[in-house]
Amino acid sequence: MRRRTPCFAAAVAVLALAAHDPPIRLAADEPKGEGATANKLLGTWKLVSAKYGGRESTLPQEATTLKHVTPTHYTWLTFDKDGQATRTQGGPYEFDGEVLKSTPEYGMGPGFEAIKGRVQSFEIKFEGDKFLQNGRLSTGTTL
Repeated sequence: MRRRTPCFAAAVAVLALAAHDPPIRLAADEPKGEGATANKLLGTWKLVSAKYGGRESTLPQEATTLKHVTPTHYTWLTFDKDGQATRTQGGPYEFDGEVLKSTPEYGMGPGFEAIKGRVQSFEIKFEGDKFLQNGRLSTGTTL
């Protein structure tokens, strides 16, 4: 009796994946607009401090908020010490090097429905490895 080798099993798995119809496809975002390749916002950012409505937020101590920015879209996520997501949002954005205009298309958490689909505009400044975001949400709350 012949034994099947792990290589044979791996080859069968690869062939099964290759035969998947339709194939799974992933595409990277493409930079758009003038100066898109010089976009300093690209990457992953961690919230270290914030003020909402003129009041200091305790959020950085209570939970972790990460913001991921690609050439065309952003998403941010807040999760608690147990790893449970408590708030998130994301969608397309435009950035001219000074003004960030984002449009939340998906998300969850307090206040999301009030800003969904509305352009949020912020002034952005860079200081070393940090960026400062100032503005007013479409609801009137200042950041």
